[in-house]
This record gives sequence, C-alpha cells and structure tokens, in this order.
Amino acid sequence: MLLERDAELAALRTAVDDPSTAAVVVRGGPGLGKTVLLREAERLAGEAGMQVLTARGTELEGSYAFGGIRQLFERILDARPDLRDEPAVAPGLAALDARAPEPGPGDFAVLHGLYRLTELLTRTAPVALVIDDLQSLDLPTLRFLTYLLPRLRDFPAVGIWSTRPASGPVREAITELLGDPACRVLTPAPLTLPAAREVIALHLALPADAAFVEACHTAAEGNPFLLSELARVAAAAQVPPTASHAHRIAGLGAEAVRHRISLWFGRLSTATVSVAQAVAVLGGDATLRHVGTLAGLRLEVVAQAADALREADLMAVSPATAGGAVGDIFLDFVHPLVREAIYEDMGIVRRIDAHRDAVALLRAAGAPLEHAASHLLLIPPEHSTAHALLLWSAAEEAMRRGAPAAALDYLRRCRQEDAPDQDERRLLTDMLAAAELVDGDATVECVDALLTKVHDPLERAALMVKAGNALHGLGRAEALTAMAERAAYELPTTPEAEPVRQFMDACVVAATLLGRRQSPKVRGILARWEQDPPHEGWAGAVVDGVWAGMELHACSPVAVELARRVLKGNDLLEGSLASAWFALILADDESVLASMEAALRDTRRRGASRGLAAVLCSRALARLRVGRLPQAHADAQQAARAALACRHHLLHMLALHVQAEASLEEGRQDEARHLLAGSVAARANEAPLSIFTAPLKGTYCRLLAVRGAFDEAAEAWQELGWTYRNEAIGGRNPAFLPWRSAAAESLTALGRVAEAERLARSEVADARAWRGPGALGRALRALARARPRQQSLACLEESHAVLSRSPAVLERAKTELAWGSALRQSGQRREARRMLTQALDTAVRSGALPLAETARRELRAAGGRPAPIGARGIETLTPSELRTAELASSGLSNREIADRLFVTPKTVEGHLAAAYRKLETDRRGLIANRAALFGSR
Repeated sequence: MLLERDAELAALRTAVDDPSTAAVVVRGGPGLGKTVLLREAERLAGEAGMQVLTARGTELEGSYAFGGIRQLFERILDARPDLRDEPAVAPGLAALDARAPEPGPGDFAVLHGLYRLTELLTRTAPVALVIDDLQSLDLPTLRFLTYLLPRLRDFPAVGIWSTRPASGPVREAITELLGDPACRVLTPAPLTLPAAREVIALHLALPADAAFVEACHTAAEGNPFLLSELARVAAAAQVPPTASHAHRIAGLGAEAVRHRISLWFGRLSTATVSVAQAVAVLGGDATLRHVGTLAGLRLEVVAQAADALREADLMAVSPATAGGAVGDIFLDFVHPLVREAIYEDMGIVRRIDAHRDAVALLRAAGAPLEHAASHLLLIPPEHSTAHALLLWSAAEEAMRRGAPAAALDYLRRCRQEDAPDQDERRLLTDMLAAAELVDGDATVECVDALLTKVHDPLERAALMVKAGNALHGLGRAEALTAMAERAAYELPTTPEAEPVRQFMDACVVAATLLGRRQSPKVRGILARWEQDPPHEGWAGAVVDGVWAGMELHACSPVAVELARRVLKGNDLLEGSLASAWFALILADDESVLASMEAALRDTRRRGASRGLAAVLCSRALARLRVGRLPQAHADAQQAARAALACRHHLLHMLALHVQAEASLEEGRQDEARHLLAGSVAARANEAPLSIFTAPLKGTYCRLLAVRGAFDEAAEAWQELGWTYRNEAIGGRNPAFLPWRSAAAESLTALGRVAEAERLARSEVADARAWRGPGALGRALRALARARPRQQSLACLEESHAVLSRSPAVLERAKTELAWGSALRQSGQRREARRMLTQALDTAVRSGALPLAETARRELRAAGGRPAPIGARGIETLTPSELRTAELASSGLSNREIADRLFVTPKTVEGHLAAAYRKLETDRRGLIANRAALFGSR
C-alpha cells in the first residue's frame, strides 16, 4: 500500500513513458518505501513493454566484483545466447565470466563493453534497469552505472534506482551519480499523521485511539515500515490501541523490528530460527538447498520454516535467480532491516562459525570463488592455507574480470591470513599490480612492504619508480622527495641504474610543481640538466616532461622545445606525455590535439581508467583554451568519472576546473557554483597550491568576479598569485595562472586603475617572455581597460594582432568586443561594427552566450542590426553530433552509422538534425563540404 507517494509515482510513470530523464533515483533512509516504489516501477515498465532488468544490493554481495552486473544481465544472456557472439560486447562479458582463463581487458574496456550490451538489448525493446539499494552494491557495478548514465539518452533505456545514505568510496560513487544532470532524485517524505492512522489500521483488529496513533507516529518519525512494525508489535503482544497503552509503544521506535522478531522467535521452532539465521548469513546465495545445508536441516523442514516466516511477514520466497539449481527456491527477508536485526542478534561467535561453514558449503557447491571468499572478509584471520588460497584465487578471478579494486580487497585479507606457507613476496607483487590501477596509497604501502623482501638494487629501484609515480599522482610532495633521495642513496653506480637515477632526480624537481618550495638541490639538478641533458629513453622523457614544467612556470620558451622532444620519443609514459601536452597547450600549440587523439585511441584499446583520465583531462584543457566549450565540457565530465574510478583526486580537480570554466563561459553560473561547492573543490581549497589545485582555486576567484564581488575577487586573486610566485611552485607564467590580469579587471571595475595598470603591465612583460599569444593577448586587454582611451586603443589593436596568430578564438572574441566597444565610444562606428560582428559570430559558434549577448548589445549601440542569437557552426557540435556528421559526410546511411557507433538509427537522426541546424546545411551539404568541415580533424 502506497500512501502519500503520488508525486514519486508520477515521476516514475514519466520516466517509463517518456524517459527524457535518463535515470530516477529514490533516495532516503530505510523504511521510507523505496523498495515498494521500485516494485511499482517494475510493474509500470513491464506493462509498457520494456525489458526489465533487476538487481538488488546486499551487504554480503557488496564484495562481489560486478555482483550487481551479474544480477542485471545473467538471465537475459541465458535467454539470448546470441548476444555473447557480438564483438562489441566481448570485453564486457569479462565481468560476467568468473572463470575466464586469460587476463581480462582493462577496467574501462569492460565498462564500455557492458554499455554496448545495454544498447544492443534496446534494439529489441526499450530497457528499464531497476536496482534497489545502490549503497550495498559493489564498486565496479556503481562505476558502470556512472559510465552508463550520461549515455542513457542515446538509446531507449531508463535507470530506476534507490539508495540509502552510504559512506567511503561507495558514497563518492553514488554522489557522482546523483550529481549528474541526467539523474532526477526523489526524496520520499515521512508520512503525515492521517496516513499513519491508515497504516496502523491495516494491522489492528480494533480502531486505534488518536493518542495511540500519535504515539506510534512520533516513535516511528513517520517512517512507513516502522509504523507497520509498531502496529504488528502491538498486535502480537496484544497491546490494546488505546490512549492508556500508548506509553508501551512510545519507547520502541527503530527497535520495533527487533522487538517483533523477538516476539515471533519466542513462538517459532528452533529449526525456523536456524533457517532465518542461515538466510541472514548467506544473503544472495540463500537458496532452499544452501539454507538446508548450512542449518543442517532436511529440505522439507526448511520449506516449512520458510512458510512460517512468510506468515510472520518476515520472509519472501521466489524462484532462484541465474546460477541456482533448477527448481530451487530463493529465500529473502521482506526488508533489509529485518535481515540486519536477525544477523546482529546471532552474536559474534555464531556469525563467525556460520560464515566459515558457508565458505565450505559454497566451495562444495561449485559457486563462484568470490561468493565463498566474501564470507572470509567477515571473519577474523585463522592462519589457514586453504582460506589464503581461496582469497588469492578470488583476487586473480577479479583481475581477469577487470575489477582491480575487488582484487586488492581479497589480497589484503589474504595477507592478513598469514598462512604458514604463504609466499609473501609474490602476494605483495600481485597486490601491487592491482593497487597501481586503482589506489595510489595502497601502491606506496605495497612498495614499502616489498622493499623489506627485495634486496637486488635494480629490483628495488624498479619498485621505487612505481612508488614515485603513485606519490606524484597523490600530490605528496614531501614523501616524493624523501623516496627519491632514499633511492638515489641506494642506487649502484652502474649504467643499468642510470635511467632510474634520472627518474629520481625528476621526482625531486616534480615535488616543486606539487607545491614544495624550490630548494638548492632542485636548482642544482636543473643546472646539471642544462649542462648535460639526460639520455633518450623512458627516463629521458620523464626528465624532459618535468623540466618543461619548470621552464614553463619560469616563462621560458625552452619548455616548448622540451615538450616537443617528449612527443618525438618512442618510450613514453602517461606522466611525461601529460607534462608535454600541458606546456604546449599553454603555448597555444594546437597541433597537440593530434598527439592526444593518438594517445586516446591507444588508451581506449588498453582500456585503463587511469590513462583515460589523464588523456581526456589534457584534451579538455586544450579544447577549453581554443574555445570549444561543449567538447571541453564533455571531455572533462568523462575525465572526472575516470579519475573518480581510479581515485586520482588531482586529475579530478583539474577536470572540475574545466567543467566550471566552461560553465561560466556558457553562462551557467549556477552549475559552476554547484561544481565549486562539491567535496572535490573543497579538497582542492584545503590542499597546498600545486599545478593541479591552482587552476581550480583560480576558477573560484573568477566566479567571485562574475557575481560582481570585485573586492573579494581582487583580493583572492592577489593572494593566490602571491602564493604561486613566492611560496609554492615559484612561478610567474600568466598562461598558467593569469592572476594579475584577472585582479586588474576587478580593480578596474572598482575604479582602482593605478593598481590595475601596475598588475597588468607586469603580466604583459611575463607574457612577452613566454611568447604565448593567448596569454599576451589577454594581458594586453586587461592593460587596455586600465589606461586612457587612446592608449587603450593601441593596446587592444596589439592584443587583436597577437591573438590573430592564436587558436584561442574566444580570447580573440573578447578582445574584439573590447576593441569594438572602445571604437564605438571614440566615434569610429563603422570599424566598431566590424569588430563587434566578428566577436558576436565567434561567441555564438563557441557557445559563449554571455559574451555573445554583450557583443549583440554593443553592436546595436553601434548602429548594427544583429540577428537573434542562435548556436551554429562546427564548434558548437557535441562530440556525438560531430562524429555522426563526419560519418554522414562520408556517404554512410543512418543504419550504417548506427552500426558503426553502436547506437540506434533514431539516435543518429537526432544527432544529424542538430548538426544540420547548427551547420545550416543538409546531408548533401555535408558530403559536398566534407574536406572543409572535417579535413583537419
């Protein structure tokens, strides 16, 4: 019975009938009716002809890698074995195949394969993914949902999910889901007093007094499930529902469930209690047969006990899901609170014994290794060789299926087992392989432990290289320096050790870029590099990447030469590539995009989230710099999700910076404010200033100015700039942090032009030294605003000339707007109109609507007649629209494009319609102008 849930039901009907919202999440505490709402959603989806795929998170299954995925897809794959033959979904099947003999694809490849499987199912009928209790799902499944969510609008599918409050990494993953614009969140409210009266009346034979109902409502805080439990307690204990007996209910509250279970267990047989406890222990493996084995009871006795528990409104019975024996029955509780109460009342010793017995039961039954291993995570180590081998094997299974985080959990527990004949070194090596993919802290811990086992100098050096990469990704400058100095002390003076020595020198220098004050040792290393540049090879590329970073912040164009040398090398690491890209991006070298495209293809082929996060974050920065706002935003969103998956918080901060900057340029202040109010931005504000955190801190300063808080903005920018120059990094490059021009603009708005001119002049000098046209054009524009009109025109003219050589079209449009406005005010209306028209056109094509609106107003003031603003041009296409239009221009049909991109023809039609509108053309026009539109891409 659903009371006071009309709004939620209406939202669910809308999601099923017209899924313009990709997903709906019902969020709230236990007992508020989330599960009942999801069952209603299942019914609605089924009646609408949708394929309904269901899953439910449980506490025990939260440790199964892709446990939720298996619930969603195993039954449909059993019914549709032809889907397994589709090449596009093959990587995703690794998540479902627990016994794959070969190493699986990377984690990103698995997620992409599962996405393709979902899309392929929608070609038969629309799909509803109904999942209860996200907070108890495994992390790999949550990562898949995060990956899938922004793509659900591309084909006829909808996600309908529920969640309670969560903690730890699960909370981060769910927060990411709920924060996606494609997700609508429903929060059911507690029931009112009239609704509480209806709930209580369902369970009591006599009418309840108003005082009794009020006592129940207060004790349950309007929670529907607890209200039902209180009424059941009153009925079972034969408490009259009168005002004089209300005090007997008032103190129960959340204990109502446990109290009712105690009442029933006092009446039920010992066998029935044993069955309930066995179900609580087994979780998703609680079939009739398994429960009987664990409880030591015959099947008919188990069946009778299940009937008794069902009559007591404690248990539900259903056919076994995929993987159970034919004809078997699955037992589950009516609510997670019931399971929690029964499980907790078992006592610690009884629970440990039951989980140990469950391990033996599931191994004997041939269940997947992770099902048995998950029980070992819930009991203390017992120095058992058998347990250690099981955990180790489950970890290998998880790695094959692209779930390194689950593998790391099993290996950690395996190490705690401390079996007598355990190969500690090999175990730590396997732990390190998993940790490198998902957890920098764990990587460092594994290296530290391995260093106590490894004595060969070169092997130790290789381990320290891994630790160095992890510490850099964590932003731990002091630890990185200490590790590098330790490694340098231990390294032998042999040619084989030289690359590692170069790498460790690079780590010492890189610590400066992470916020550590530049030391004499760093200056000595830089001087040595200038006199004797490192040799080629992987270490040389790392050195060149870090060296380029240092030269960049010193405004030296040498950084560009070093970056180009990195890209010419053959032994490239993601870190050195990203450093080289960063330098070239800030130098306005658009050719860097070609290198990124090649790296992106390679990363997607390997399927690793960490590499994907680095490449997409770099490309997002590059696209932001050249004014491709929709594409930059899309890349940054994907980069943020990939960074979250591999727990690379620094890349997540950088991706967030791009998202917020693009939002501000596009006029979405609220979205930018929301992004900057999140936990990642808060972590960046608390962290030391570094190459990862400074851009996001700068975006916060910019938001202050956009909101008109010029005093605060000017002060914040100057404080940030002082730290950048004098404490952390020791840099002054305005291409990286344009704090002086930004502060000057706020000071000019406040009428403090002398201060503004001083700051802008200083930035112009450094920008000239750097030779980056984007930085110089911006600095000259800020200087122009602080100078008298005639001098202002000269600065703007130079700014425009400089930016004409730059791919930074949005910066050029801003200068054209400022120059056109200044020309209008000086009476040169014809030239003003030319400049303002160019500014308007560029702003519209880039999607910078506030800039476009300002240019439009200025153009009208200058006597022009601008057309209404409407997005158009190749730069306004989303990545999906751009790819679809490019394929259409090659002559492919809609069906061929759909097959190539694994989307539906309807999705292709939608993307092409948007592309035609923005490009002001049709299919013939795309084909005829293919070279002009897509030749350079």
